[in-house]
Amino acid sequence: MKFLLFPIFLSIITISAAQNFYVLDTDGEPITTDRQYYIVPGNTDVAGGFTLAGRNGSCPLNIAQSSQLGDSGIPVTFTRVSQDTVTINYDEDVNIAFSTSTATCEQFSTVWRLA
Repeated sequence: MKFLLFPIFLSIITISAAQNFYVLDTDGEPITTDRQYYIVPGNTDVAGGFTLAGRNGSCPLNIAQSSQLGDSGIPVTFTRVSQDTVTINYDEDVNIAFSTSTATCEQFSTVWRLA
């Protein structure tokens, strides 16, 4: 009986620990919903950060990578689909909103949902 309880106890500890994995920024801090961030490539010698761009000048805008070196792109904010805390956990659905006003494509959202 002792040997059966140990794996169950270990599973409970593992599940409890897995719920506290946060998405971290480049400074090693948890990403929060009250700050703006820039999404940039790991190798900044190649291109810039994420931005919005239309194909042939049309709507809706697509998520694109800036071709200019050193361009940070457009800032984004993260929001949780379940609004109960400000930190973003590793295993949950989030919305990523580009912080920009798009006068040419006002009828389209600048929010990207990751599920």
